[in-house]
Amino acid sequence: MWIFKALKPFSKTIDFQYNILHAINHYDEQFQSEKTWDELGKPKQTLKEFAGKLDYKALYLINLQYS
Repeated sequence: MWIFKALKPFSKTIDFQYNILHAINHYDEQFQSEKTWDELGKPKQTLKEFAGKLDYKALYLINLQYS
């Protein structure tokens, strides 16, 4: 972040990016999934487990089809 802070006086784009990153990094995120978990149950697998099961070759081919 220091590089953005140092360069922001020289570029409106970098100034904007710095402000967005600063806001995201300092946002106090609140847990909001409790209601969903009450209705549907807690997830049975983590995001990491799900990603490990993805067929990246198939995803690449699907992406080529729509580009």
